[in-house]
Parts: sequence; structure tokens; C-alpha cells
Amino acid sequence: MDLGVLAVLAACCGAAMAAEVNVTECAILMQFEDERGFLADSMGVHPLGEAAPGASQAQGKFGSGCKLASDQGWVDAGTNFGLRFCMPQQTISVWVLPDEAAGAPEEGRFVLGCREAPERSSWRWNLVIFSGGRPGFAIYDGQQDPPSVVLRGDQPLPSDSWSHLAAVIDTVGDKRVTLYVNGEPVASHDLFTNAPYGHLFIGAAPPHNFTGTVDELAIFERALDPDEVRALAAAKAPLQAAGAAGHPQGFRVKPIRGRHQIMVAHSAVPRTRWMLRIPEHSYPKPEGEGYAIASDVAWERDEDTGQWRLHWDADEATKQQAMLDFHGTVTVQGNVIDFALTIENVGETAWEKPRMTLFCLMAPESPDFVDYEAERTYVRRGGEWVTMGEVVNHEFADHRMCGIRVGDGPEEASRLAAKLSVDGKYLHAIATDIAASLSFNFQTRTNCIHSNPGWDLLEPGQEQTATGKVYFLEGTLDELYEMYLRDFADEDDAQ
Repeated sequence: MDLGVLAVLAACCGAAMAAEVNVTECAILMQFEDERGFLADSMGVHPLGEAAPGASQAQGKFGSGCKLASDQGWVDAGTNFGLRFCMPQQTISVWVLPDEAAGAPEEGRFVLGCREAPERSSWRWNLVIFSGGRPGFAIYDGQQDPPSVVLRGDQPLPSDSWSHLAAVIDTVGDKRVTLYVNGEPVASHDLFTNAPYGHLFIGAAPPHNFTGTVDELAIFERALDPDEVRALAAAKAPLQAAGAAGHPQGFRVKPIRGRHQIMVAHSAVPRTRWMLRIPEHSYPKPEGEGYAIASDVAWERDEDTGQWRLHWDADEATKQQAMLDFHGTVTVQGNVIDFALTIENVGETAWEKPRMTLFCLMAPESPDFVDYEAERTYVRRGGEWVTMGEVVNHEFADHRMCGIRVGDGPEEASRLAAKLSVDGKYLHAIATDIAASLSFNFQTRTNCIHSNPGWDLLEPGQEQTATGKVYFLEGTLDELYEMYLRDFADEDDAQ
């Protein structure tokens, strides 16, 4: 069976195979037994969670779990690269084993949820066990107290056996939120918004933390159907994260549903996370006021090859008004990410102005590659490597953005942008075959390197493709350049 898809058996002995649940659609999967640290994301993309003293590894539903022993027992699982774990469509799935001695106050003990800080502060949503042991789910619209929607189960959870809890949020289709206990729906309510907010905390709501053990925490980027939730609750084995077996060396990627971002991690620098933005198209708004970013990007994974395919999932009227459509691929091969993007003019007239596109490799969490002064960010100009600090004479705009044109002139660069790690050991880089410019961001937390394609003025029905690569290597700038020349041999690039 492919590791990207888990098929779980139905609860009844000898029953037919239940619905399949695509694990590649998890925004995060915490199983609490990863060799990289028990608070690791088993998808291999998110950094380790941070635990307070009262949280520790313990016997779980499958292997190890996370024991929350007191009001100081909580885990901060982060913000999903700032995109938060609150989505228009999502499913929260977790196994829980409450402590028998832990009586719950009327407002409940909070198992997990999205909130501002571990201390008492504003929530967006939380899974809760109310007094008497009854499970519940609460949504806080606008972070007000009390919550705007509260779902409650009728039966208490046992303290001598594991229970599966799930909350399915769909503010797009059914516009409802539904609470499931052990695979069966127990409460439902209308829901129209679920705006991003806060960190994902496990057991954090002093003085009413959940005390007990949790396991197999999965947040899916879509609303699972009832059969899929039932399959999760009937599972006899842990979920298998796609491609996680053996934790292979090299890049790991995880596209974000509905967006043009891809979360990127590399085994050599586990503290650093990137976001690769490849179809970051903007197009003139039909009313002529400014530009709009093409969102609604759909992703699918070829389970045989591991390749990710993307396309713009906007309606045809929007595409025709924008005179734009696009699709592409992302493929990981160890220390290299290959990507391609094809754009098409689907309008009735030729483009009059060049379209704006950024192929961006951004590091929102980058202790290994932070470079505020642009002293380790390189371009190749006139046959030599120079830092971007030298290029701009160490003078930056207020927003600390800068760039350089691509070409064969003495003040222009090749299509390759590179960054050296703080310890001088590693390089990461990005290049695009039809890049017209390189651009950079040297802010305190956000370090971006871009290789930006220069598109032709397309006629109706005409399309154009850009191909590119992201590199990671332990080596020198000259070794990187040799790789670049080999991969882009057809390009007229003699710098």
C-alpha cells in the first residue's frame, strides 16, 4: 500500500474495507513518537512543537502519545507558517484518554484548540471535555467570550479506554460544523466563518487544562465525509505519513490547499522552514483598479511518482476576465525541487502589459540562513560571485527589498540566486529558465530569494512555460554554479 493513503479496516471483524483517507491532505500530523523528537510533525514539514513541563511522552493509542499531567501540561504546535490552523474547510481528528481523577469545571477542560497564548486568552476554536466528561466543540466568532457556537455530546467519555474525537468544519459547502465521537455524529450547527487566528495549542487553557493523554492528532485541510471520519475512528493502526518512512534525506514538501504556497523542509537543517511560491500571479482587476492575486489553487498528488500537480481552480468567467489560466508541477528529487508553470492567455485580446509573477523561496523560520545585512546572499555577475550587499552598496529601501536584472550586461546577473548558511556549510538556491530579474527581502524574520520569469505578451490561446529548480547542497558556490549550468545548458548564460 502506498504510504500516502491509509486504508483502515471497518470496526466489525471481517467487514469490507472502509473509506480511504488521504493523509497528504493533513496540515499537520503529530504522533508523538518520531525519532526526531516526540513533538515532531510526522509529515516532516513543521518544526518541533514546544512543550511546557507538564507535557511528556507516554503510552498512547498507537505506540507513544502525549501525556498532559497538570495545569502546566500543554504543547505549542505553532501557527502553520503564519497561515494558522483555522481554515474554511478542515477536519480535526484526535484520540483522547482522560484521567479518571481529573474532574472538570463547568466550562470544561480544553483538549486542544487555536488561541493567542497558553495563558487565558482569546480562542478561535477548541475541543473540550465538559463537566461530567461530555465531549464538546466550541467556535469563538471574533474571539468573544462566551463562544458563539457550542456543540455537546450526550454521553461522557470513558476514562479507562481511548475515544476518538473529530470536528468537521465546512464554511464553503454545507456551512456547518459537526462533532463526532468514535466515528458517529453527535451534534451539528450552522457555521459561516472560521477566520485564521492564534497558535495551535494542545491542552492549553490554565487553569482548566485537559489532563490525560492524546495521540494521533491530525488536522486535515478539507472537510472529511462521514465515512472517512468513521474510518479514522475504526483504525487499528496509526496513520502513515506520505513519504515519511525512514525519514529520507533531502527535501520534503507540502502544498497548501487553495494557495500558491508550498511548505518546504530539508533533513539537514531541521530548524529551518521555507515557503516556495511558484504561481504567485497577479493580474489587472477587471474594473481597472490595481491588481489581484490568483488564489484558489488546487493540488493533487500522483501517488506513483510523488509529483504534485497544480492548477488554478477559479471559475471560467474569472479566468476570462483576467485573461489568464495556469497549471504546473512540483517534483522532489532529494536535494533538488523541480517545478514548472505554464500560463495561457484565455482572453479575447493580446496582453498589453507584462504579467507580474514571483517565483519566491521565502524562509519565515530560518535560523540557519538568516542574512539581515545581505552578506551571504549571492548572485553571479560578470563571471564572479558578488553579495547583494555589494550590489546595493549596503543601502536598502525602508522595506529592505532589492533586486537585480538578469542579462549579459556588466551590471546584470545570471538567473541563479543563492544563500549561504550562517555556519558557511550549506547553500540553498533558486533558478528559473526564463527569469528576467532576481529580487530579495532582508527583513528580520522574512528572508526571500526570487528568480522571476519574464513572460511574453501572449496572444489569445497562446501559452508559455517556465521551468525552475530549488537547490540544497553542502558545498561551494562554484559547485552550485556547475549544477546550474548542467541543468540549464540550453540557456545562453555565460556569466
